[in-house]
Amino acid sequence: MTTEERVLRLENAFATLSEMVAQEASRTDTVVQLVRDHDESMKAEAARTDTLLQLVHDHDTRSETQMTWINSLGARMEELAAAQANADTKIAALADAQIRTEETIARINATQANADTKIVALADAQIRTEEAIARTNEALASLTGRVDHLSETIERYISEGRNGQG
Repeated sequence: MTTEERVLRLENAFATLSEMVAQEASRTDTVVQLVRDHDESMKAEAARTDTLLQLVHDHDTRSETQMTWINSLGARMEELAAAQANADTKIAALADAQIRTEETIARINATQANADTKIVALADAQIRTEEAIARTNEALASLTGRVDHLSETIERYISEGRNGQG
């Protein structure tokens, strides 16, 4: 595999990591919006609960008809309590999801740091390779000159040897 192919693979891996981080940010935004929506729902639930508490407080001054009405509101209170318990479960699930998201982001950051380290090491190796190629080219040029000189010497020797015999 050539250096260019390796660099291309590293660039592709980096792009994939960037896309994963963007997707994770989108998921985090969704979780934040869900928490905000839940907070608004909790405020509405608190307002309804306050209304019910006021009705319960005034029950001594109400007639028998109001007592029947308050009993029906008691059933609604149980539904709200169940809804509250369900909301608590959902909050716990959101907290767990947030923890998993943060762990994922931490792993992505660690992977990114590792990729950065590998890119730096690859760049250093490329520099050393280029320096070695330059040294090899210099040695080759020197060797070529020596071979040319040897060739000339051998040709001159052969040429002089034949001239002396013939």
